[in-house]
Amino acid sequence: MKNPRQKLLSLMLALMMLLGIMAVPAHADGMMIVGEVTILGSGSVNLRSGGSTDYPIIGRGNSGEVFKTTGQVESGWYEIILPDERFAYVSNKLVYFYAYPNPIPIGAQFTVPVHYMTTQGQTLKTVNVRVSPGQNIITADDSQVPGYRLVSTRSIYVQVDNTGRAVPNGVIFSYELAYAQPTPTQAPAQQVYFPVYYKDIYNQVIASEYRLLNVGTQLVKADASKLPQGYYVSGASDMVVVVNSDRTTAPREANFVVSRLQSATPTPSLFYVPVSYRDEAGNVLRTTQAAVQPGYTTVTADDNMVPSGMELTSARSIVVYASSQGVTFPSTVIFTYRAAVKANIQILYRDAANNPLFNETRQLAPGTHTITADDSRAPSGYQLQGNRSVQVTVYANGTVSQNQVIFTYAMPVSAQLTIEYRDTDGKTLHTETRALGQGTHTITANDGRVGSGYTLQNARNVNVTVYQNGMLSQDRVVFLYAKPVSANVTVIYQDNANKEFFRHTVTFSQGTSTVTANDGRAPSGYVLQSARNVQVNVSSAGVANPAQVVFTYAPPAPPVTVNVPVVYKDQDGAILHSTTVSVSSAAPQKITADRSKAPSGYVLSGSSTVTVTVSSSGVASPNEVVFVFRDPATITEAQMLPNYQTFSFRGSSQAVYSGPGTDYYRASNGKAAVSGGRLRVWGTQGDWALIGYGLSNNLYRIGYISKSALPGDLSVPEIYFGSQTATITKNAPVNDDPIIQPQKIFELSAGTNVTLLAYLDDRWAYIETTYNGQPIRGFVRRSNISIP
Repeated sequence: MKNPRQKLLSLMLALMMLLGIMAVPAHADGMMIVGEVTILGSGSVNLRSGGSTDYPIIGRGNSGEVFKTTGQVESGWYEIILPDERFAYVSNKLVYFYAYPNPIPIGAQFTVPVHYMTTQGQTLKTVNVRVSPGQNIITADDSQVPGYRLVSTRSIYVQVDNTGRAVPNGVIFSYELAYAQPTPTQAPAQQVYFPVYYKDIYNQVIASEYRLLNVGTQLVKADASKLPQGYYVSGASDMVVVVNSDRTTAPREANFVVSRLQSATPTPSLFYVPVSYRDEAGNVLRTTQAAVQPGYTTVTADDNMVPSGMELTSARSIVVYASSQGVTFPSTVIFTYRAAVKANIQILYRDAANNPLFNETRQLAPGTHTITADDSRAPSGYQLQGNRSVQVTVYANGTVSQNQVIFTYAMPVSAQLTIEYRDTDGKTLHTETRALGQGTHTITANDGRVGSGYTLQNARNVNVTVYQNGMLSQDRVVFLYAKPVSANVTVIYQDNANKEFFRHTVTFSQGTSTVTANDGRAPSGYVLQSARNVQVNVSSAGVANPAQVVFTYAPPAPPVTVNVPVVYKDQDGAILHSTTVSVSSAAPQKITADRSKAPSGYVLSGSSTVTVTVSSSGVASPNEVVFVFRDPATITEAQMLPNYQTFSFRGSSQAVYSGPGTDYYRASNGKAAVSGGRLRVWGTQGDWALIGYGLSNNLYRIGYISKSALPGDLSVPEIYFGSQTATITKNAPVNDDPIIQPQKIFELSAGTNVTLLAYLDDRWAYIETTYNGQPIRGFVRRSNISIP
């Protein structure tokens, strides 16, 4: 009979043969990823929506961060792919480019099976994990197998080529029970029959039985007596089962793996995999081999195998899988090194006369380094005169951004400056003395040093320089003030027939003051006809200009009445009924939907009331009220929106509406439009396409443009929206940007009925309602709606 280790390896290999099937590519838009770019420098850099600094910033790239690239645009900038699949552009002067030997189709993705198994070989769970061409790291997810703990390696490297072939083509993580359930101390209140199956490694049922279990957590053990002769339990022999109070169980059934007895075949316990040490040009530096055991073994680079000074540029550790027959994946482990690059940087400390104080030389590796001044290199008491820190970049080829850094020091100096405040008659109002250090200082007039009402006559700010020898550019600063003066101004309120309502006198100090009309001085309802704000200037001689301010008012205009159309439509836009309502400019009027104007049983979509206002000039807002009623026979359940596709839009500017028609609400005060860039498209509805695009303020908008604006070679599906009536359960903001940062357009009150069109994801519902008398489509939180 095989020992447990041999049985486990046999079972793992069998499962990998059955389940480790290579996935097919998900999709590709025809573009190719030609390589990677690495962000250089010590700080972050701007990522923009186009290939120059004229385009808005849409993100930041940190030093050392790596992005896939589709190549360079005309300006030389690289087009890169962000983690959220958006496209961005970065300057070619701020990155290091590494070209792939073979370009990869953009969007190419595959899957490999990941098996969660017990140490006895029982399969707990199998999931398919998405991988991309190149090297991928698959990490065990403990949440897939609650109640178990990992006993094998947590992370496995999987290499995928451009055709989707994965090595290894399946991953196995081994787990054991994390706890043992104590014996129940209380008799169960309920019991339930629990199915137990005994299956071979091909998932064929060999035997089955039912167990009577109590409510609670218990251990279910395999019963070997239930098996046919010649079979034995080769996987886990027990499992934890939870029986809930509602008589449901977790898991729903027990599955034990069994095998037929057969003669044992000795399994080799050690194999060898070639290990190649190479430089970046592919030249072999050293070849050796590493011992690996059946299963997973980690092979780590040994820097002693390459010439001194070379540094590793590939991964330091590679996980190798070996089958029981000695076949290894990968077949050869390759570690890549490069010769270390160093650059000499001179750091010079000088005094103000350029005399050397201290010199040193540092060797720096490639990258950006911060050189900081060391005050101990200068004589005691000397002070640094410039920047304390300087950044120096060493490039991969050994060249440097600057080969010298100079720090200048000088002895501290100071000088006494007299600051005098005088009036225009030459009288000194205040004097003070201020000590200033070397450099240029701004001296600012302080009005608090003179009496109230005095007015500064010369410049408020004066620059004074203290030189290295302690001399001042000027030994005195004088601020000249004029004595306070004032003037009386008459303010009159009258009608347009020059009939006075009110007059009073206001005293103003020298300078410019603003007189603002007070509508409370005129009769109720009168409207100001003249300017509301009038500037009065009082000269140094005490003369006011103007000497009199007049505010003219007109009596209120008679109210205007406007007939506003009220239209009842069905879900297809067909008119069910139309009428008009008279609305006066004297007061807003709330118009309520009359359900009798729609066929019996039809359901109102959106708000049941619309408030209409009329301006004094007779303009109604909104100028038409539309109530939409749906035939209940047309109401369908909402589905998830289809997956979006991306494309580059280079056509003429397109108007963007919230729904598929020009009668729908249009954002940006009725001017929303898109004129270029990378767009997402979910599908079409009639002659309109549902798209998403980035805004210049780093926000996002989802709306509709004409279907004719899509590229001719772009194939997108027709979207079939739901038409169920949903109810807003609590006040819900409506937005058109569920992607980056939702911005409220307006808010729906609790109890409002809306039409539920679709779902974007687990968080957002796509709805239709009305806003200011117009139909509008937008997004609300799914948690804020309910469906009858």
